[in-house]
Amino acid sequence: MTNTMTTTELLKTRSKMAQKMRAFFDGQGFIEVETPILVSNPGLEPHLKYFETTFAADMGDNTLGHNKFYLPTSPEYSLKKVLSKLEHPAKIYELARAFRNGEISKTHQPEFSMLEFYCTQFSLEELSNVCFELFSELASLGSSSSDWNLRQDFDLETLFIKHANTDFPSLRKTSSNFSEDFHLLFLNKIEPELRSLPGQIYLWNYPIEEAMLAKACLDDPYKAHRFEIFFNGAELGNAFDELLEETTLMNRCKTHYQQRIALYNQSPEIDLDFIKSCSELKHMEVSGIAIGWDRLLMKILKIDTLRETLSLPH
Repeated sequence: MTNTMTTTELLKTRSKMAQKMRAFFDGQGFIEVETPILVSNPGLEPHLKYFETTFAADMGDNTLGHNKFYLPTSPEYSLKKVLSKLEHPAKIYELARAFRNGEISKTHQPEFSMLEFYCTQFSLEELSNVCFELFSELASLGSSSSDWNLRQDFDLETLFIKHANTDFPSLRKTSSNFSEDFHLLFLNKIEPELRSLPGQIYLWNYPIEEAMLAKACLDDPYKAHRFEIFFNGAELGNAFDELLEETTLMNRCKTHYQQRIALYNQSPEIDLDFIKSCSELKHMEVSGIAIGWDRLLMKILKIDTLRETLSLPH
């Protein structure tokens, strides 16, 4: 059902939602930060496409050392660089603009808002509790906030066994492209089940191949300590127990770099400053999450498409 709010009502609600979010984080001791829109590396995820631009020095000398810039697909790299400069424990967040070329659908726009927050000396389980409280608080702006006060947690592989008749090791053995087959099964077998489940749904422990920047689970090196949040079948957030050990992180970045070369014949270079920043945090537990802000508003207000949540959609 489409929400019948006027544009004025929608924008007032969007503003109130941001105010509520900032008040919530202030109460939790978070620091709001701002990171660059022009970045030298937007991340190396193989299937994300970028917007590129070129810097031309019209005054003074070009002291940047390079000319090519990208619009960020996420503020993650920059936020972790900021986090490494702080006294600990630390909690930071940003409501940022993010850009992904080629993505447009009922739930995607090429330019959108991303809420990300990161905490040091903070477990992934603690982070999930913060997310649940934040979503429940923000949902008071909608007409059915009680739906958001329920939480259900599931192990993802258990759902695959129940609904897709396979576990992760079996899928690895039979698949010529594990990632592609995993996503097809998730889309066709798991997501339809999630649509019928009430409340906030937390899915835990994804295959390690599907979480480049997450630590492996202590009890299973083939699973990543990661959760995603769903509501009415829509993915709202993606959280990691952050991978910080430099050798493993470098190896994963190299793998994705090589995959991008194979797919597109080009790739941004590996961001060595990012790896250095992560390694400076490696002696503590760090957790973080990326949340689709517009999609969260869409679900709270029961709006049919993402573009309806925006003042000037593409």
